[in-house]
Amino acid sequence: LLDDFESPENQSLFGQLNTASALCVLKHPAGLHFLHNLLKSHLILSKQGRTTLFHHLCGLFDKVGLELPPCDRPADLPVETIFRTATEWIESNLAAK
Repeated sequence: LLDDFESPENQSLFGQLNTASALCVLKHPAGLHFLHNLLKSHLILSKQGRTTLFHHLCGLFDKVGLELPPCDRPADLPVETIFRTATEWIESNLAAK
């Protein structure tokens, strides 16, 4: 898994996020740092890149048991809240290392 991740030139953003998400589930620093850096720079990603990031974050939330805050209507939950929740989880795991 780590070998695949360390040769990103052979992977699309989707593939990199797939591997980084798996590493995050294992709380491996390489995956946590990659995802953290991507979250910090998400505003410069293309629409497709942000969509791909969003997709992987939702999968990561499911795998690690993170829950989104309650809201009256799902349409009221901004993407920024999801990105912030992921960032907070990653930072707490990096601090624990």
